[in-house]
This record gives sequence, C-alpha cells and structure tokens, in this order.
Amino acid sequence: HIAPRPTKASACPKCKKPLPRCALCLQHLGCPEVAESSAAPPPGAPRRRAESFEMASSAFSHWMVWCQSCRHGGHVEHVLEWFSLQLECPVSGCACRCALIDGIHGLAQQCAPAETFATPADLLARAE
Repeated sequence: HIAPRPTKASACPKCKKPLPRCALCLQHLGCPEVAESSAAPPPGAPRRRAESFEMASSAFSHWMVWCQSCRHGGHVEHVLEWFSLQLECPVSGCACRCALIDGIHGLAQQCAPAETFATPADLLARAE
C-alpha cells in the first residue's frame, strides 16, 4: 500500500494570496501538508540511518531561498543545481548575477549532485 504524496499549499491560508513559485520548476513554494501516514514514528521506535537521511533531505528540499538583490528564488535543491553551472539568475530577462552577489556559486559547486541540469526545461522534463 503506497501512501498518497502530501499536497502543497498554493496560497496563504490566512490572506489567500498566491505563494511565489520556484524560478526553476515553477511549483509553488508552499509547505507540504502533513499526511497522517507520513507522521513521525513514536518516540523510541527504531529508525534506519538511510531512512533518517531521506527524511532530512526531503525536508531540506522544501526550503526556499532567494536572491537579496533581484528577489527571485526557488527550492534550495534547484537553486544549488542551477548555480553550480550558472552565475546569472534563472529568471528569463533578469540579468542579476545572483551567484556572485550572494556568494552561492562556490557553495553550489560543492553541494550540487553529480547530475546537474543546464536549463529550467531540463529540470521540468526530469520532474515529469
């Protein structure tokens, strides 16, 4: 039995304004709603190390970051992948050199997985 994937909010629950979208995958930057089946195990329950890493990695992937200059941003994993190869903002028409301004280029090169994406279209194709 496979548990359903948590859904993401697309608007603020209080003011109903739409949440911003990731500049790379174009998905809303909302937090996933916690499903009953994905709740944490009871205290003291054994947990495998790989399972703990997956949970931490998954939680990190929902974090968002943005440029302090142009204010464009996205999911941490996507932004790190982009700036491991690029210096300019991933938003079309924005000439901001976010990676140099925010000092993320060196970090992105260290953190990026071996497989990186050259364009937002490549990232979208992989997500499908």
